[in-house]
Amino acid sequence: MHKYKNLTLSLPLTWQYSLEDVEGGVEAEICFDPQSESALRLSIIKFINPENSKTVEDVVDIATSSKSYVITTTGCYLTNQEFENAVEAEKDITLMSRRLVNIKGEEVTIVVVTYTFLTSEKNTPYEKETLNLLENSLQNATLD
Repeated sequence: MHKYKNLTLSLPLTWQYSLEDVEGGVEAEICFDPQSESALRLSIIKFINPENSKTVEDVVDIATSSKSYVITTTGCYLTNQEFENAVEAEKDITLMSRRLVNIKGEEVTIVVVTYTFLTSEKNTPYEKETLNLLENSLQNATLD
């Protein structure tokens, strides 16, 4: 099991981890297999929902950016996978993004999940296995 701040999820033991600053002073953790050019970025955002300002459904809608979601085995809201192609450092890459949302009373926690890999590797057994592993891990992740 891997723990980043208040998020616990299952990632391969061979992966390495580092921290990076992203815009607005937000910190993200980068998780990666050193034998691959793929990278998983996790960024956690917390906010307080003012009492009686919104229904739970409204808060979920805001936290998921109105994206379709499923409820995980741990009661979190997990948006469906979205894929986007881009070019980075003259390489064609694919970004898979999702949000994992937990609402506990007034506290709302959003994990922004982005997995980046070479587009040419999209249909390889390794990337298919990794995407499946990430799906299972996010379905069972916990947010304390």
